[in-house]
Amino acid sequence: MLIMLVISGVIFGAWLLLFKENDPSHIQVEEEWLVENIWRVESYLKMDDGRYDVYLLEVQSPVETTFEDLERTFLNTPYTSFNSESLQDGVNCQGMTVYLANWCEANRVEYSVSWTKTHTFTFIREDDGWYKFDFDISGSTIEPVEPQNVQKGMVSS
Repeated sequence: MLIMLVISGVIFGAWLLLFKENDPSHIQVEEEWLVENIWRVESYLKMDDGRYDVYLLEVQSPVETTFEDLERTFLNTPYTSFNSESLQDGVNCQGMTVYLANWCEANRVEYSVSWTKTHTFTFIREDDGWYKFDFDISGSTIEPVEPQNVQKGMVSS
């Protein structure tokens, strides 16, 4: 039993040294980046040099090719308290926000993310109109919004 624990520890340590440092979900950033992208972050730690050691939240890559397909996926994904890497297993508002942002970036669609201390939501531009994607335990909604009501960053409500 002790030998198995030692071997497991050695393997895990080797994995950390060899692979985790090259993991794209593990980055080091300046405070400005962290403040702007906190909704993407699973965990972070301030380092001695003032930068932050960050692990990004990982969610499956988007597969939808149209805005309508994205809407369907959004409305049919189960809400859970904790994020799964797979949407079919459920995500919370942060996981859905990361998924939506990744879809927008892959499809070169303009978007904006807003957050409070306990919730995130996404605005996506489609056909010269903006839509608010709000993924919540009480139900997912997609609502059209006027351009002047598109928010970005930390909001108070």
